[in-house]
Amino acid sequence: MKTNEKIKKYRLERGLTQKKLGELCGIAETTVRQYELGLRNPKLETRKKIAAALDIPISELLGIREEKNYSNLVHGEELEAILYKVAKKLSLSIQTTKALFWEVRLPISKEITYENVYKGITDYLDKQPTTIADWYALEKKLELIGYSIETYEEDAFIWIIYPDGTLEINEDDIATLNNETNDFLKFKLEELKKNKIKDFTPKSK
Repeated sequence: MKTNEKIKKYRLERGLTQKKLGELCGIAETTVRQYELGLRNPKLETRKKIAAALDIPISELLGIREEKNYSNLVHGEELEAILYKVAKKLSLSIQTTKALFWEVRLPISKEITYENVYKGITDYLDKQPTTIADWYALEKKLELIGYSIETYEEDAFIWIIYPDGTLEINEDDIATLNNETNDFLKFKLEELKKNKIKDFTPKSK
Protein backbone atom coordinates (compact mmCIF):
# COMPACT_ATOMS: atom_id res chain seq x y z
CA MET A 1 0.00 0.00 0.00
CA LYS A 2 1.32 3.43 -0.99
CA THR A 3 1.87 6.29 1.47
CA ASN A 4 -1.12 8.27 0.18
CA GLU A 5 -3.39 5.23 0.55
CA LYS A 6 -2.19 4.61 4.11
CA ILE A 7 -2.81 8.21 5.15
CA LYS A 8 -6.38 8.02 3.87
CA LYS A 9 -6.98 4.55 5.33
CA TYR A 10 -5.84 5.44 8.86
CA ARG A 11 -7.55 8.84 8.76
CA LEU A 12 -10.89 7.24 7.93
CA GLU A 13 -10.36 4.53 10.54
CA ARG A 14 -9.80 7.26 13.14
CA GLY A 15 -12.96 9.08 12.01
CA LEU A 16 -11.03 12.22 11.06
CA THR A 17 -11.84 14.65 8.27
CA GLN A 18 -9.03 15.97 6.08
CA LYS A 19 -9.50 19.35 7.77
CA LYS A 20 -9.15 17.86 11.26
CA LEU A 21 -6.05 15.87 10.35
CA GLY A 22 -4.56 19.03 8.88
CA GLU A 23 -5.27 20.92 12.12
CA LEU A 24 -3.63 18.17 14.20
CA CYS A 25 -0.52 18.29 12.00
CA GLY A 26 -0.37 22.04 11.51
CA ILE A 27 -0.87 21.80 7.75
CA ALA A 28 -3.64 22.96 5.41
CA GLU A 29 -6.64 20.80 4.51
CA THR A 30 -5.72 21.11 0.83
CA THR A 31 -2.27 19.72 1.62
CA VAL A 32 -3.83 16.63 3.20
CA ARG A 33 -6.07 16.20 0.15
CA GLN A 34 -3.07 16.44 -2.18
CA TYR A 35 -1.18 13.87 -0.07
CA GLU A 36 -4.10 11.44 -0.25
CA LEU A 37 -4.48 11.93 -4.01
CA GLY A 38 -0.77 11.29 -4.44
CA LEU A 39 -0.23 14.74 -5.95
CA ARG A 40 2.36 15.56 -3.31
CA ASN A 41 4.73 13.50 -1.22
CA PRO A 42 5.08 14.56 2.45
CA LYS A 43 8.54 15.32 3.77
CA LEU A 44 9.97 13.08 6.48
CA GLU A 45 9.17 15.62 9.22
CA THR A 46 5.58 15.93 7.97
CA ARG A 47 5.21 12.15 7.92
CA LYS A 48 6.23 12.09 11.58
CA LYS A 49 3.50 14.63 12.41
CA ILE A 50 0.89 12.67 10.46
CA ALA A 51 1.92 9.40 12.11
CA ALA A 52 1.62 11.01 15.56
CA ALA A 53 -1.80 12.48 14.73
CA LEU A 54 -3.02 9.09 13.49
CA ASP A 55 -1.40 7.27 16.42
CA ILE A 56 0.59 4.91 14.22
CA PRO A 57 4.33 4.16 14.08
CA ILE A 58 6.31 6.26 11.63
CA SER A 59 7.39 3.04 9.91
CA GLU A 60 3.82 2.75 8.57
CA LEU A 61 4.40 5.84 6.45
CA LEU A 62 7.88 4.83 5.33
CA GLY A 63 8.88 2.10 2.91
CA ILE A 64 11.36 -0.50 4.15
CA ARG A 65 14.03 1.02 1.95
CA GLU A 66 13.34 4.49 3.32
CA GLU A 67 13.26 3.38 6.94
CA LYS A 68 16.56 1.51 6.78
CA ASN A 69 18.58 3.60 4.37
CA TYR A 70 16.89 7.00 4.21
CA SER A 71 19.88 9.14 5.18
CA ASN A 72 22.36 7.27 3.01
CA LEU A 73 20.13 7.35 -0.06
CA VAL A 74 19.02 10.96 0.19
CA HIS A 75 22.59 12.20 0.36
CA GLY A 76 24.07 9.65 -2.01
CA GLU A 77 25.75 11.27 -5.00
CA GLU A 78 25.09 8.19 -7.13
CA LEU A 79 21.35 8.29 -6.44
CA GLU A 80 21.29 12.03 -7.08
CA ALA A 81 22.90 11.52 -10.50
CA ILE A 82 20.39 8.78 -11.37
CA LEU A 83 17.42 10.96 -10.39
CA TYR A 84 18.69 13.93 -12.41
CA LYS A 85 19.06 11.64 -15.42
CA VAL A 86 15.53 10.27 -14.97
CA ALA A 87 14.14 13.80 -14.49
CA LYS A 88 15.73 14.92 -17.74
CA LYS A 89 14.44 11.88 -19.62
CA LEU A 90 10.87 12.39 -18.37
CA SER A 91 10.99 16.20 -18.61
CA LEU A 92 10.09 16.47 -14.92
CA SER A 93 11.53 18.71 -12.21
CA ILE A 94 14.11 17.11 -9.93
CA GLN A 95 11.79 17.78 -6.95
CA THR A 96 8.95 15.85 -8.61
CA THR A 97 11.27 13.02 -9.61
CA LYS A 98 12.57 12.66 -6.06
CA ALA A 99 9.03 12.59 -4.68
CA LEU A 100 8.08 9.91 -7.21
CA PHE A 101 11.16 7.85 -6.33
CA TRP A 102 10.16 7.71 -2.67
CA GLU A 103 6.54 6.99 -3.56
CA VAL A 104 7.43 4.15 -5.95
CA ARG A 105 9.80 2.46 -3.47
CA LEU A 106 11.68 -0.13 -5.48
CA PRO A 107 11.72 -3.56 -3.80
CA ILE A 108 14.84 -4.26 -1.76
CA SER A 109 15.68 -6.98 -4.28
CA LYS A 110 15.90 -4.34 -7.02
CA GLU A 111 19.23 -2.62 -7.46
CA ILE A 112 18.98 1.18 -7.67
CA THR A 113 20.07 1.73 -11.25
CA TYR A 114 18.92 4.26 -13.84
CA GLU A 115 17.01 1.54 -15.73
CA ASN A 116 15.17 0.27 -12.62
CA VAL A 117 14.32 3.73 -11.31
CA TYR A 118 13.12 4.92 -14.74
CA LYS A 119 10.94 1.82 -15.22
CA GLY A 120 9.59 2.01 -11.67
CA ILE A 121 8.52 5.64 -12.06
CA THR A 122 7.02 5.26 -15.55
CA ASP A 123 5.10 2.13 -14.51
CA TYR A 124 3.80 4.00 -11.47
CA LEU A 125 2.65 6.99 -13.54
CA ASP A 126 0.87 4.74 -16.04
CA LYS A 127 -1.34 3.40 -13.23
CA GLN A 128 -2.30 6.74 -11.68
CA PRO A 129 -5.72 8.44 -11.73
CA THR A 130 -6.45 11.21 -14.22
CA THR A 131 -5.72 14.00 -11.71
CA ILE A 132 -2.13 12.86 -11.23
CA ALA A 133 -1.67 12.07 -14.90
CA ASP A 134 -2.82 15.62 -15.77
CA TRP A 135 -0.34 17.09 -13.29
CA TYR A 136 2.71 15.32 -14.70
CA ALA A 137 1.63 15.72 -18.32
CA LEU A 138 1.17 19.46 -17.87
CA GLU A 139 4.47 19.79 -16.01
CA LYS A 140 6.28 18.29 -19.01
CA LYS A 141 4.61 20.73 -21.41
CA LEU A 142 5.35 23.76 -19.24
CA GLU A 143 9.01 22.92 -18.81
CA LEU A 144 9.47 22.89 -22.58
CA ILE A 145 8.40 26.55 -22.79
CA GLY A 146 10.18 27.79 -19.66
CA TYR A 147 7.34 27.55 -17.11
CA SER A 148 6.91 25.22 -14.13
CA ILE A 149 4.44 24.07 -11.46
CA GLU A 150 5.40 24.43 -7.81
CA THR A 151 3.73 23.68 -4.48
CA TYR A 152 4.77 24.91 -1.06
CA GLU A 153 4.55 22.97 2.20
CA GLU A 154 3.70 26.10 4.17
CA ASP A 155 0.52 27.15 2.38
CA ALA A 156 -0.42 24.14 0.17
CA PHE A 157 -1.08 26.43 -2.78
CA ILE A 158 -0.24 25.39 -6.33
CA TRP A 159 1.59 27.92 -8.45
CA ILE A 160 2.54 28.23 -12.09
CA ILE A 161 5.89 29.93 -12.27
CA TYR A 162 5.96 32.39 -15.19
CA PRO A 163 9.16 34.01 -16.46
CA ASP A 164 7.87 37.29 -15.01
CA GLY A 165 5.96 36.16 -11.91
CA THR A 166 3.69 33.52 -10.34
CA LEU A 167 0.04 32.56 -10.72
CA GLU A 168 -1.93 30.70 -8.03
CA ILE A 169 -4.06 27.87 -9.47
CA ASN A 170 -5.97 24.82 -8.24
CA GLU A 171 -6.29 21.15 -9.23
CA ASP A 172 -9.24 21.87 -11.57
CA ASP A 173 -7.13 24.44 -13.43
CA ILE A 174 -4.44 21.80 -13.98
CA ALA A 175 -6.89 19.33 -15.54
CA THR A 176 -8.54 22.04 -17.67
CA LEU A 177 -5.24 23.45 -18.91
CA ASN A 178 -3.88 20.02 -19.78
CA ASN A 179 -7.03 19.02 -21.67
CA GLU A 180 -7.26 22.34 -23.50
CA THR A 181 -3.63 22.21 -24.63
CA ASN A 182 -4.27 18.70 -25.95
CA ASP A 183 -7.37 19.91 -27.82
CA PHE A 184 -5.52 22.91 -29.23
CA LEU A 185 -2.68 20.74 -30.48
CA LYS A 186 -5.16 18.39 -32.18
CA PHE A 187 -6.86 21.41 -33.78
CA LYS A 188 -3.53 22.76 -35.08
CA LEU A 189 -2.58 19.34 -36.43
CA GLU A 190 -5.86 19.09 -38.34
CA GLU A 191 -5.35 22.64 -39.63
CA LEU A 192 -1.85 21.74 -40.79
CA LYS A 193 -3.16 18.62 -42.52
CA LYS A 194 -5.84 20.70 -44.27
CA ASN A 195 -3.27 23.26 -45.48
CA LYS A 196 -0.93 20.54 -46.75
CA ILE A 197 -3.52 17.98 -47.83
CA LYS A 198 -1.55 17.19 -51.00
CA ASP A 199 1.25 15.83 -48.84
CA PHE A 200 -1.06 13.75 -46.63
CA THR A 201 -1.12 9.98 -47.11
CA PRO A 202 -4.21 8.27 -45.63
CA LYS A 203 -3.91 4.93 -43.88
CA SER A 204 -4.61 1.98 -46.10
CA LYS A 205 -7.73 0.05 -45.12
